[in-house]
Amino acid sequence: MDNNDDYSYRIESKNGTERYYVSFVKTNKELTETEVPQDTFLALQEFNRKRESISRSDRRHIERSEQTEISLNVKSIAKQ
Repeated sequence: MDNNDDYSYRIESKNGTERYYVSFVKTNKELTETEVPQDTFLALQEFNRKRESISRSDRRHIERSEQTEISLNVKSIAKQ
């Protein structure tokens, strides 16, 4: 499981039937895996994709807002 992600996901196929599992670390640091319905599995994956997208956007925004004239000059020289 990735330390930057709250959940990990897996799909297990047995006898042509798919089962959906989500793993997470509980507050007591215990790794827990549980089977969930497909709609819950898909909703959690979508939620984490959107959260990561927002997080990337926030990091870009913070980076731009922290730009100083000196750092912009350093970046422009580095690109040349």
